[in-house]
Amino acid sequence: MSTRSLIKDHIINIITLYCRFDVDKECDKIDGNLTKKDPPAIVNSRHPKIRSKMDTTALTEQEKVLVANREKDKGNEAFKANDYEEAVVYYTRSLSVVPTVAGYNNRAQSEIKLQHWHNALNDCQKVLEMEPDNMKALLRRATVLKQQGNYQRAAEDLRNVLQTEPQNITATKLLVEVDKKLIQCQPETARKSKKILIQEVEEDETREEQRACPVEPSEAVGGESAAPAERGDMGNAQKKPHGRGGEGGPSPHTDHNSHGSHWKNRGGIAEKYKVNQQDSTSDKGLWNGAQGSGRRDSKGARPVGGDGSNLDAPCGALPPPLARLKNEGNLFFKNGQFADALDKYSQAITGFTDSGLDSPEDLCVLYSNRAACYLKDGNSSECIQDCTRSLELQPFSLKPLLRRAMAYETMERYRQAYVDYKTVLQIDISVQAAHDSVNRITRLLIEQDGEQWREKLPEIPLVPLSAQQHRREEPPSAEVLQARAEKAKQHAAQKTEVCFNSLKQEGNEFVKKGLFQEALRTYSECLKLKPEECPIYTNRALCFLKLDMFAEAKQDCDSALRLEPANKKAFYRRAMANKGLKDYLACSSDLQEVLQQDPNVAEAEKELEEVTLLLRQSLARGSPSNPRRTVPITEVEYTTHEYIHYTTHEYIHYTTIPITEEEYTTH
Repeated sequence: MSTRSLIKDHIINIITLYCRFDVDKECDKIDGNLTKKDPPAIVNSRHPKIRSKMDTTALTEQEKVLVANREKDKGNEAFKANDYEEAVVYYTRSLSVVPTVAGYNNRAQSEIKLQHWHNALNDCQKVLEMEPDNMKALLRRATVLKQQGNYQRAAEDLRNVLQTEPQNITATKLLVEVDKKLIQCQPETARKSKKILIQEVEEDETREEQRACPVEPSEAVGGESAAPAERGDMGNAQKKPHGRGGEGGPSPHTDHNSHGSHWKNRGGIAEKYKVNQQDSTSDKGLWNGAQGSGRRDSKGARPVGGDGSNLDAPCGALPPPLARLKNEGNLFFKNGQFADALDKYSQAITGFTDSGLDSPEDLCVLYSNRAACYLKDGNSSECIQDCTRSLELQPFSLKPLLRRAMAYETMERYRQAYVDYKTVLQIDISVQAAHDSVNRITRLLIEQDGEQWREKLPEIPLVPLSAQQHRREEPPSAEVLQARAEKAKQHAAQKTEVCFNSLKQEGNEFVKKGLFQEALRTYSECLKLKPEECPIYTNRALCFLKLDMFAEAKQDCDSALRLEPANKKAFYRRAMANKGLKDYLACSSDLQEVLQQDPNVAEAEKELEEVTLLLRQSLARGSPSNPRRTVPITEVEYTTHEYIHYTTHEYIHYTTIPITEEEYTTH
């Protein structure tokens, strides 16, 4: 074949390929508008030889940025080639130099392609910590949550994305799928809502929450006093060791609610609900099923089963509304309704922060309880954050430490989990679950880091003796007892003040609404807390007057005047009580006292005129057996007379009565 014919064939091939090239289609590919099926992921079965971390000690900040961008670009190239495992390595190298939002987002997408849901969720959480409104992170977290079965939270993320980007096709399609899953789950949930017994109940905390004044015991470092080895409610460990295979360690946590999670067997966590079918007469657990009126209605979540009679019981120094939220959260948690409990604790924390209360012990407990809900729902990252906040308020508090250790172990952050478990054992050596977890994690760390595993551990904090529960058997000194008594007294006074102000405000609101019976009951509760508060007596006297209980109103006014002899309100309201009791002379005397203190009180002046008329009518109807006597009347300033009335045997009364010109003559 000649050279000329070869050239001709080559030209024909080029023209043919050019004619097949669709410009619009290629532009759509570039714009990302053309949907196509992704090619299968390339998963390297071998371990990558590239180190996942880079040494940047000798680099300047500008050089670090350049190196991080270069490694990120390598990851992008690997991602385009569908080599997602290699892409993860390069993105990790980039993040080890300079952590960026784009790096975490890209690595999360690669982990999604590899179906590493837990790692992808962690990366999305880090992005949202840096940029709470990052749409890519919200969309990818929703994808992960959908795969984990957490449809409710996935739907929330997708709605947030669509609120900002209504034209986002991917989010719209995903939301439709999630909504279908939610609808499919509803009948299954209703079918499975039967009586089951949750054996792990934290009896110490439950009893404290249901007492009349359930203030948690104060300690030198804020640790909670109940023995954790016997607790199970709110995510605490039990004395019984849990089995994992044949090694005696705990098996992974299994969540039976709608917020399902995909957790690996390796590592697990140190707590698990042990659920058995029981007869309804059992009193050692809590029913986690819906019965009759115990179900939710369309207006909001309600606790399933349980006793709601103590929802208004006080909790520490929390005001009644916040105490009710906490009690409702506790009841939801004991019934296994973790999402509803989480919502109640979040509302209580928000209300606590907005009100500006100064009670770190109560805020510590709220964060710790919400962390337990996050732990049950599989949200280990949020659990760690709440536990850390709780420990900032009350260092070396046992429950937050134990929960954070479990969350670290769930996320396979074994070094941090080991440190927290060891800290727990310094506080209370009897926590069997912590012993089991330490033994299990030790084996894992030896497999992971070899014989030098201890050198790679973070520093284990030294727990002060005051926080070590197993060393508190020595009797405290007199100084310590006195300090504790003073602290308890201050705490009680603070609690009393908070409750008093809350009840007083509630009573005032009842009065404004005309609910005097309820206000009367509330003011009576106030007087039980502070019996020397004069305004409460006058307020309650007003309620008695509105309810036509004049004798009781007069008694309250007398009590107020004993505390404040010049109280104008007390004089006026006692005058109204005397008027109701038809003691017009005493009423007139009290009204004159009011006008003497403040002549501008129009109500008192008007009442005095009315009472004066009633007094004249009363005197005019005097008894015939005691005839009137003529007495001299002397004119005084302001056209008033001094009117003296005698009987045959005794002096009756002496008062000043306004008169008219016609009354200047005597009878």
